[in-house]
This record gives sequence, C-alpha cells and structure tokens, in this order.
Amino acid sequence: GDAMVGVQVFLLDLNDNPLQVTYSDEEGRFTFEDVADGTYKVYAEVLGKETIPYIVTINSEQPEKDNILLLVESTQVISSIDEKLVSA
Repeated sequence: GDAMVGVQVFLLDLNDNPLQVTYSDEEGRFTFEDVADGTYKVYAEVLGKETIPYIVTINSEQPEKDNILLLVESTQVISSIDEKLVSA
C-alpha cells in the first residue's frame, strides 16, 4: 500500500512507558535515536484503530532493527518484520 506520512510512532518500555516519539516521513519511514540495549515495544498511534505493537530487542549482536513494518488496516495497525528488508 501507500506510505502514510505523519503517523505518530512510540518507543515504549515493556511496561508501556513512552521513551521516545517520532513521526513517519513521506516514505513511511521512522527512526529512534540513541536507543540503549534492551527490549522495547514499537507502537504506532492511528486515531480510531487498535495497534498491535512489535517487540524488538536491541543489543551488541543486533544494535539496530531497520525492517519494522507498520501495516495500517481499516480497523487496526499491525507491527511486524518486513522480510524483504532482512539482510541475507
């Protein structure tokens, strides 16, 4: 589908406390800066839609995760991995 600009995306701890917030750009991409090692939830806020967050772990073996996909459907937002962006 088409990229959505301006979607509010949160980085939450596992207790649902917001740590960072950003917005998707014109290509639907988003970035969080200076994320410490740990396990987090990525949560997109779209008015009137239920969001299923994506759980991601950042550590020395995986210092970044650049293939999280947020799929906005008619009633919900689903977070997952975009397999096309997974490095071989």
